Amino acid sequence: GGKVIVSETSGQAQQWTWYWGDGTQSKGSTAEHQYNQAGTYKIELYAEDKQGCRGRWESSPIVVQVPEVFIPNVFSPNGDGIGDGFRVEYTGDEYFNLKILDRWGVLLFETHNPHQYWEGRDRNGGEVGAGVYYYQFRIGEKDYPPGNVTLLR
Repeated sequence: GGKVIVSETSGQAQQWTWYWGDGTQSKGSTAEHQYNQAGTYKIELYAEDKQGCRGRWESSPIVVQVPEVFIPNVFSPNGDGIGDGFRVEYTGDEYFNLKILDRWGVLLFETHNPHQYWEGRDRNGGEVGAGVYYYQFRIGEKDYPPGNVTLLR
């Protein structure tokens, strides 16, 4: 989903109603909304001042896209510039956590940065051997199913 925070700052209005374009509304000079479905939305604001004068404002279209997740199943940290690191490719901006473990469950790598690669090293910086490693990751409030990746040397 996508989060939007809006504010009306003219200083003239006394009442504000925000219509989010998805059937919901909010009140207040500042409002926050979380879109949970992909789509194109327009926000409308209806404001009224203390004399009862009303005004209306409409946003430009807001496009909410579903974040994409892609998980490679093999990588080769050999410095050739092709598949040298493993990362869960995620296009969104929600909380992100990735853990890499060996077959005994020892944590080798952890990051909250979806752009950071695991380069086939343990927590001390030493190279780990070729083989199968396991990942766990969470985006927002969702834990994705654990999986595995093969490291080739």
